[in-house]
Order: sequence, then C-alpha cells, then structure tokens
Amino acid sequence: MNGKSAPSLQPPPPPPVRLALSVSEAARALSISPRSFRRAVARGDLPGGFLIGGRRLWSLEGLTRLVREREAVGAPAKAEVT
Repeated sequence: MNGKSAPSLQPPPPPPVRLALSVSEAARALSISPRSFRRAVARGDLPGGFLIGGRRLWSLEGLTRLVREREAVGAPAKAEVT
C-alpha cells in the first residue's frame, strides 16, 4: 500500500430538475416546430407562459398536464392559462 486512501466512488449527482422550458424546448417536448408552438399560443391552443427576467417560459408541469388532459378526452380543447 502506498498510504493513499482509495478514491470514494460516489454516484454522480442527479441532473437538475427543469421546471420551465423556453419556446424551443417546449416545442421540442411537444414534437412541433417553435413557429407552430408560437402560433398555437397565439390561437389560445397553448398557454401563454410567464416571464422571468424578461424571458418567456412555459411550465413543464403545465404542458405535461395539458397533454394528459387532451389525451384523456381525445379533443384539442382550448388551453387554460396556467
């Protein structure tokens, strides 16, 4: 032995939890283009998001809930603003 302790093998930390998504991230999550996402927001088919530091973001939880609700009823109902 060389007197050095073996390095501790710790699992890597979990990735940070994403609470909100940008336009491009939200569009990617819904498998649509950012342009289609913006149009759906303008029509009221998707929520308008919220501002933090002048940047518009969408709640991951809100988008997930919206997809699940629409999937359950099978209809493209207007989104409630969250």
